[in-house]
Amino acid sequence: MCCILNGMSRIPDEDKRRRILQVSLEAFGELGYKRTTIKCIADRAGIAPGSIYTYFHDKDALFLCAITEIWDRFSEAAQEAAGNQQIPYRRRAETLFQIAENLMRRSHTLLTGIFSVPERRDLLRKNLDKTCRSLLPFFEEGRALGLAFVGTEPSFMFYQLKIVLSGVLWVLALVDGPGFEAELQQVRTAWNRELDKLAP
Repeated sequence: MCCILNGMSRIPDEDKRRRILQVSLEAFGELGYKRTTIKCIADRAGIAPGSIYTYFHDKDALFLCAITEIWDRFSEAAQEAAGNQQIPYRRRAETLFQIAENLMRRSHTLLTGIFSVPERRDLLRKNLDKTCRSLLPFFEEGRALGLAFVGTEPSFMFYQLKIVLSGVLWVLALVDGPGFEAELQQVRTAWNRELDKLAP
């Protein structure tokens, strides 16, 4: 749980903390970091601005917790989608892509904010490592079915996966509007082409 308290004497309420975090995800996602204010988040959550400081030290701490929350949600959903080997690989791969695509649409502004501030890139790196490690067994299974990877060494496959994912995130962070949708469509097309090569 990402909760950064400032030491004030109020007793934290978990439901309120979750509401603040959810509203901040939406606000940061819509407005970006610079235009999102604590007052904006408080107004959307229906609480006093000072209440946010019971749970989060400042806007930056709230932003970092929001990013962590997004990665955690994605990782959990991705694990669930990829893990059930009773479901055909292709269907799991398509579901995994859909989860990632939906997340990118909702979190594009947040992603841009991560890449634009050097101090936040470490958070991206850590979460990317964690995500790639958790998805590596799924992609090893895919390699056995025909997904293109160079070599069979798991550590090398991990870095290939990390390079591809970080490259896709970087490219998507650089574009807005129609350009974003066009890039996302190119990624989807490339992914589907690769899935078409899989053994039945």
